[in-house]
Amino acid sequence: MNNSNLPPIVPTSPALQKPFAASQNNVQDAAPPKQALADMPAVTIATPVAQAAPSLAMSSGSSLPPSRAVPQLLPQQMLPADDIAAGHSAIAQGISFKGRATVASGCMIGGEWVGNIDQASGKQVHITVTISGRVTGDVQAHQISVLGSTNGLIDASEGQVTLHESASVHGHVRYAKLQVNGADLNATLEKFTTKKHDA
Repeated sequence: MNNSNLPPIVPTSPALQKPFAASQNNVQDAAPPKQALADMPAVTIATPVAQAAPSLAMSSGSSLPPSRAVPQLLPQQMLPADDIAAGHSAIAQGISFKGRATVASGCMIGGEWVGNIDQASGKQVHITVTISGRVTGDVQAHQISVLGSTNGLIDASEGQVTLHESASVHGHVRYAKLQVNGADLNATLEKFTTKKHDA
């Protein structure tokens, strides 16, 4: 490589010009003396400092429902508090079930149920057929509320049957107490009375 075409290097600092000019022809002497280095202005190099990433604070689980929550019912559908506390079960809207079940606590049917539902022995449960619920089969419980449609036997012979305005009931209804709020009722009604024995 030919260095003859390169321009000469001349230091701009006055402290370096004199020693550099004296040894310009000798490359080995090109290093400035220690005193010249001491006279050089100090250079500060700014090193970027790493910054912590901004914190993303999120409350975990705030959008999840409480684990013991039950679907929100209309005021006329509300279940007794003891049913909810005992482990209320539900068939939600959009779910179809075919078979037989024995329930020991409250039950809400919002989907389609084909088959029989019986109250467990020694229990008094409340079964609700919601406005979207469809039951084809027999329902036996202490308390039965219907807002949807049923086709079969509704048996609350020792309790109460409540038929709401939106209900459509076909078949046979057994009851000790009956409340009808303008339902579409196309069923035979059978009232049961509890006999009291004198001691």
